[in-house]
Amino acid sequence: MTEDRDTRLPLSPEAILVGLLFGATGLFGVFYGIGEWMPELASRHGAGIDAMLTYLLATTGGLFLIGHLLMAVFIWQGSRRRRVSHRIASAQTEKRLWDIAHPMTNLAKTSLALFVAAATTVSGCSSPSDEVATPSIEVEVELPRIPQPGEFGLASHTYELAGPLVPRTTTMVTAWDLPQNPLTDATLDTREDGELIRHGFRLFTDTPGETPRYAPSGMTCANCHLNSGQRELALPLVGSAGMFPEYNNRAGRMFSLKDRIVGCFYRSQNSVRGLDNGGLEAARAGAAPTPSPVDASNGEPMLPDEESDEVVALAAY
Repeated sequence: MTEDRDTRLPLSPEAILVGLLFGATGLFGVFYGIGEWMPELASRHGAGIDAMLTYLLATTGGLFLIGHLLMAVFIWQGSRRRRVSHRIASAQTEKRLWDIAHPMTNLAKTSLALFVAAATTVSGCSSPSDEVATPSIEVEVELPRIPQPGEFGLASHTYELAGPLVPRTTTMVTAWDLPQNPLTDATLDTREDGELIRHGFRLFTDTPGETPRYAPSGMTCANCHLNSGQRELALPLVGSAGMFPEYNNRAGRMFSLKDRIVGCFYRSQNSVRGLDNGGLEAARAGAAPTPSPVDASNGEPMLPDEESDEVVALAAY
């Protein structure tokens, strides 16, 4: 039998302090996180990523706060018990909890089963029972040749492009597919800016190797823009030049494509190494500093300007 509520011990000062500590930690963590929220959205390019991060931060913060408040309640309730038993509540309370949890568990199982069935139907796969009932027919299928990095053509893929882009529904098998590869595009041989475009592509795919002084983070442009900017819903760059100039909220002025590229060197590539390694200062800054800070070790600018070879080549690509 569980003890009656009237025979429980009063709350001790230690239990009150520990419970308040847990509750205050949860509240402090959430309010601190709200105060250190993400910087204002600079342009519409990152709206989707910001929405995903906002959802994750809000969900994590809510669970963090609920967990700490529940811990405080459990501490207060447990400290009033005269003895320790295997029950954390009365039998009646446990039955009520079971009556609530059991239907929710069944609902979760049913929802999962419906989700799997829907996914199987959409993907064109059959359920295990259907596979057993249907007689198997052996058909020899010639598998496509495995493409090499950067290679693209009829032999390297079995899917249709989403316009000029690799579709978002494909898996990581297509991570290196390039519908347009300047290094193998023969039409660039006759263009006046052909070599400039190829130089921009090399900068895009191997930024630390092509311009190490502007990419101390070791990241390449293709780390953010998947398939070298040619994948659907993965920050594609095809046709992006037509979106500029655009108003940049963070800087409070119109931005050209070259301004945007300099901003990527400033923030994503962390070209300016400040006291905080450039990260927080760059995230809060309105625009890249002009003129560029100078590296004390060699006297060279830490940021490329709008007319530098690197920025012009990337803009051409």
